[in-house]
Amino acid sequence: MQAALTEALGESAAVSKSTMSRVCEDIAAQFEEVGRRRLDEVALDDLFLDGSHFKYHQGAAAEPVLAAWGIDTDGKPVFVRLEAASSESGDAWGGFCADSASAGWPVRC
Repeated sequence: MQAALTEALGESAAVSKSTMSRVCEDIAAQFEEVGRRRLDEVALDDLFLDGSHFKYHQGAAAEPVLAAWGIDTDGKPVFVRLEAASSESGDAWGGFCADSASAGWPVRC
């Protein structure tokens, strides 16, 4: 994280290890909270699925992340789900959808 901040914002973007650790813990907690949310409480008019590749570590190969978001019945964008995957294969998407269904996702994909 420190290397990414320095690259993006310059040397003045230095952050202590304890601050960086706290930020990462907060992000992980928020990610887990969203992952535990019941999806049957979200009413969507549209659902979008997409995969992107991200480098988690400097020098490492990019890894796929599967994402779902939608537009609710009030016309507002809603983040639905995000999951790291081993690929963007049909099997990976099938697992993503199965996991979403077990969380109450009211849509079959």
